[in-house]
Amino acid sequence: PSALAAISSFVKYMNYQQMVISGCGLREGIMFNYAMPITIEKPISDVLTYSLQTLVRFYNCNQKHVEHVVNLSVQLFKQLRVLHKFPRQYLKILKVVAMLHDSGASIKYYNYEKHTAYIILNASIYGLTTREMV
Repeated sequence: PSALAAISSFVKYMNYQQMVISGCGLREGIMFNYAMPITIEKPISDVLTYSLQTLVRFYNCNQKHVEHVVNLSVQLFKQLRVLHKFPRQYLKILKVVAMLHDSGASIKYYNYEKHTAYIILNASIYGLTTREMV
């Protein structure tokens, strides 16, 4: 309770409109800090894209096809956004789905859509809120 009061006071003082609570713990953060300097030269600027690209490689998705689907999806979204009054935040979710739409086929081709849905809901996709994930 006292920790929550301190956080609440800090949020009010900084005049934040929202706060994100990480689903990862301190251990994951420490491990991430130790592993990153070893594996890459520069820090990750877009955690969501990095996370999605890792899943695309892990599930052996066709990279050119993924890029094509993402580009088409973004173009369609931009053209239909005003007409249908889509919030801008939907584009982020659309990119996630477009990048991983075929990932379930690596588990089983038949009913791959169900496997894809399972992967999206259960994979560690960093850079999304819980609401965006669902």
